[in-house]
Amino acid sequence: PIPSGGLKCINTEIIDNIKSIFAFHVEPALPVGTISFAQGWVNAQSHSINLKFQGRGGHSARLHEADHLIAIASDFIRKAVEKAEKLSTSTLPSVLAFTDIKGGNSYNVLPDEVRLKGTFRNTETASSETFYQFIEEYQDMLKQTKNINMIYDIKSGAPPIIINQKVYSNLLNAFNNLERSDIQHAQFRSMGGDDFGWYLTRLQGALIRIGIRDKNHTVGLHQEGFNANDLAVPHAIEFLMNILIHWT
Repeated sequence: PIPSGGLKCINTEIIDNIKSIFAFHVEPALPVGTISFAQGWVNAQSHSINLKFQGRGGHSARLHEADHLIAIASDFIRKAVEKAEKLSTSTLPSVLAFTDIKGGNSYNVLPDEVRLKGTFRNTETASSETFYQFIEEYQDMLKQTKNINMIYDIKSGAPPIIINQKVYSNLLNAFNNLERSDIQHAQFRSMGGDDFGWYLTRLQGALIRIGIRDKNHTVGLHQEGFNANDLAVPHAIEFLMNILIHWT
């Protein structure tokens, strides 16, 4: 799997006496005064994909003497995207994105290797298993029909973060008991992965997002210039206090 501190923690005695666990995450897509939690999936699982297509290099004028690996990689991209789109639904979406492709360095030479990188993100386990099967079948097809090697390496991150009905009801009760009228509830979901998903394989709990956007805080997560907003801290503290008070 993708390196993860959460995976290491859940396999130790650290969590033995913990009944519930919560993660608070700032969210610049939501305005200050917003607390987000939802029932069902709120974060996806991320899989890093690395592929190599290997065949015969040669002169670009003599395709019959070589393998057109860039065209083959392009065909794989098209069919993989189509597969991911079919696996995606409005309630359980999946996303596939290719982010890097390298092959060749001359206009008249066909490369003997093309490298491809991307990420597949899913919100339930069955879709990733089906997508893995698609890659295996494409690999077999290339070997049998074109004698081309497709080598792939997939690393999976933390499982999707899924909030069950009991936890959601408790969170909603805690929110409804807030005395402040300037805090709004949202149900924001993200196709990003999060280490916290490992904890929910052993414990009940939730990922809660705290809005931080205002005129001085507009930069997105993982972007240069990002800065958390101190004005959101009291909202997070008050909501956490209400969770502890009203949890059943």
